[in-house]
Amino acid sequence: MRHDGTFAYVTGELADGTTLPLVCLRYNGSASGWGFASYRASHDDYEDSILPAGLPFGTPQETLDWACGLYLNDTIAWQPRRTDRRDH
Repeated sequence: MRHDGTFAYVTGELADGTTLPLVCLRYNGSASGWGFASYRASHDDYEDSILPAGLPFGTPQETLDWACGLYLNDTIAWQPRRTDRRDH
């Protein structure tokens, strides 16, 4: 990850050492509402994106899960999260 002002650029690293730009997070003044843009290899740039829930912002964890689901074919990242978990 590298920072530039209010932006954080997240890069993934594969087992063979290959690096992949994934997402750019944009701090909007809230820890739970970061804007984000996905990396487009076809254009070598970032484009504003929307999470599967339809929102153009989310937590850093949500945006990273989204990016990994998209670029690394991680189907678990696309599963809805249960926020009401209770251990019995």
